Amino acid sequence: MKKEVLIAIVALLTIAIIVGLVFLSRSEFMRGLQAHELVEQRLREETLSMELIVNARLADSHLNFSALIERSTWENHKITTVASDGHTLCYTEGVVLTENGRAYRISDAYPDYSRLLEISLEVYKDVQVEAEKGVYTITATGQDAQDILAVLLPGIEAKAEKLTVELVSERQKLTQLHFEGALTQDGKSCDIAATLRILGNALSTDIPEAVQTAIRNGKVDAALDLSEDLLRLLGAWERLSGDEAMATELKLSAECSLLKLNSSLRLYRKGKISAIEKYGLLLYFNDRAICDKNGNSIPTSDASAVEAGKLMDLAWELAMEGRLDVLHTGNLHTYTLALDKTGMIAATQAISPEIDPQDMTFQSGSIVLTLRGDQLQSIRFQISGELKMLMLKAPITLSAQFTMLDNVRFEIPDAVQNALG
Repeated sequence: MKKEVLIAIVALLTIAIIVGLVFLSRSEFMRGLQAHELVEQRLREETLSMELIVNARLADSHLNFSALIERSTWENHKITTVASDGHTLCYTEGVVLTENGRAYRISDAYPDYSRLLEISLEVYKDVQVEAEKGVYTITATGQDAQDILAVLLPGIEAKAEKLTVELVSERQKLTQLHFEGALTQDGKSCDIAATLRILGNALSTDIPEAVQTAIRNGKVDAALDLSEDLLRLLGAWERLSGDEAMATELKLSAECSLLKLNSSLRLYRKGKISAIEKYGLLLYFNDRAICDKNGNSIPTSDASAVEAGKLMDLAWELAMEGRLDVLHTGNLHTYTLALDKTGMIAATQAISPEIDPQDMTFQSGSIVLTLRGDQLQSIRFQISGELKMLMLKAPITLSAQFTMLDNVRFEIPDAVQNALG
């Protein structure tokens, strides 16, 4: 009898343990399901605004970083806008567009930070989830931890053994994701803490007009990876195109056989209006028209110097599209671009309009842009080839050198503002 009672007790205990394990497993599954649904709920929202803050202690430095992020739909296109470090990047259709509307491949150094939501959606699957008062906590390990780290510390080689991920919710809505853990970099112990916070209101970050135009026209093909150097050049160009006045000395040179011609001009710019000065005469222009100081229209045929002034715009346009050779020497950054025939023809027509490109055999051409820190110092064009003269061909070298000037005042007359504004 005692043996039968003992067997019954063991059986009941076994059933209780099994029921408990099933209940515990089901509870963990339900917690994971709840966390998963909280993220999916946010991903389904038409507009989602977020702020990412990252603090990391690395092997030889400390990193403090923040970004404002917004996922939205514009004319049936899903777009993520990331504003950070003075730049606005737009991610759509597998590419990233800069503020000037140029498309680049998404590189490891400039990820779409909103992907932290999709990554979290994956790491909350099939893991043990602890839940308390609306906070769902997991430990991400292995590849999951590295996937998260690749977004939080883009372009930085570090290894995460494990990261603690906390999904915080209020009133059944995801309000933030918090990431924290120990890292290893160059054999040294490091750590990271980061928070992706959901913002209650839409951001005031608009999709730049040039980006809208590129997307609308389908110009989102990308051949180059977005890089720190391209963003440095873009930042320098934006400063030159801003509301502050800019002035540069422009020297043009054409050397053909024993003949050498030189000319010197000054180029001014403020906002969208530029002016070229030659022999004390100023001509004002924008991308649509040319006028004198009184606002009187000047035909292009009478303003060849203006074409030389547009060389600066040409330099930036070609540099942002081409493959650059880069040299960093301390705070000095030198970018060299080899010109193709189309680029050499465009530069030749600006430097020396009297030369018919059909009379030239182009051999080589380049643009060299020099920045000190984030400030442009100079731009140099150089083109070499042969020029057909009657029945002969003579070697020819054309060059244009922009050198930035400091403390030069430039005011735009009201008449010019009215004519070109």
